Amino acid sequence: MLLLARADATAGRWEALASQRESSMAPQRAELVLLHEGSITRGGAARWLAVQPGIQHHHVTSTEDIPRVARMLTGRGVGLVLSGGGARGFAHIGVVKALREAGVPIDLVGAPVWEASWRRGCSMLERPGIEGAVPRCVCPGQALRDYTLPFVSLVSGRKVSRLLRKDCGDIHIEDLPLTFFCVSSNLTTGHSMVHRRGLLWLWLRASVAIPGVLPPSYTRVRCSWTRTMNNLPVDAMRELGRGPVIAWTLVRTRRSRRQRRD
Repeated sequence: MLLLARADATAGRWEALASQRESSMAPQRAELVLLHEGSITRGGAARWLAVQPGIQHHHVTSTEDIPRVARMLTGRGVGLVLSGGGARGFAHIGVVKALREAGVPIDLVGAPVWEASWRRGCSMLERPGIEGAVPRCVCPGQALRDYTLPFVSLVSGRKVSRLLRKDCGDIHIEDLPLTFFCVSSNLTTGHSMVHRRGLLWLWLRASVAIPGVLPPSYTRVRCSWTRTMNNLPVDAMRELGRGPVIAWTLVRTRRSRRQRRD
């Protein structure tokens, strides 16, 4: 059951869903499709998801988005999972370019860190010139210069947070054009967490907190978050059940002295 709604309209419930719950019929799978005019309406997804909690949603800004929604609904959506790696994440740019040149669509993205493929809350995976869209916060020379007494970490992390907030603004994860999630570790419970809702900059800040380099990020409930224990969250992507998953990770190999000389 597709629930079509204008993203800028007043959020409301559907009578079809209410009658379905009251009847003895087996419940149908329902998904929300938000229609936008030109660009994604900020906060529209949060309003509609508050009325229909737990439902999956899609954004449609033009007819070019319809094939992606069709793939997602029929279990043929292609999910891309990128591994963590700090500066090594720049290699992800080449992976995205190769997939795009091969005609492989990318419908979902999952990454444990703020990678070079994403900036200002928009998917750079579908735009040309991705090489020039590297966010400043992944460059150690710019973001990791606010040194402090190393009781908890080498730097205070305020500059990283400031750059993330400047790049992302008040964008929420649910307002991104492609389905996206990032992961981090809850230091209070000791478990890996998957973030699919909420402020983008906040959960990215939690995800990039390399232990010993950046301090943990704290939420209102006083839970601290830091760099993820799940560096390649394929399992979180598979849980969505949207289709095949492409995973990319970077492995550092050791070379002999002779190989290095050659």
